[in-house]
Amino acid sequence: MLIQICSVLHPQLVLTVDGHSDGDRISLRADRNLPNQIFDMKKECGDWYSFRLSEHNSKCIDFDKSNHCLHVWRKKMMNDHNQKWKVVEEGQFRFILSEHDSGYVMTAAEAGVGTPMEVRQNLGARKQKFTIKQISQ
Repeated sequence: MLIQICSVLHPQLVLTVDGHSDGDRISLRADRNLPNQIFDMKKECGDWYSFRLSEHNSKCIDFDKSNHCLHVWRKKMMNDHNQKWKVVEEGQFRFILSEHDSGYVMTAAEAGVGTPMEVRQNLGARKQKFTIKQISQ
């Protein structure tokens, strides 16, 4: 399923990969339906998903444990806990929970446009809530 991950704190902004090389950061940018803003949400196991780049399916959203940032990285076959995410519904919004660290979720920086996305302890803050928009194929 092709999707965009949209910020609740900044409704006009979506997760955007700043490249497609290993380690390239993910930030919030204006929604333009660009390929680097569209992800293929793939079921991995149980309730866990990976979010792969729509045009570079071998790359996915990855939790960089050393600095708590989101970045893109090649899809791993083993030890991939930092590439698996659970979408947890709360009313009309979603938290996107990391399998790697219990209670850690995708978090938008309060500064907004262009600021790298993070993974932080879930506090229930608006900057940690998202909507997921399905993209027609």
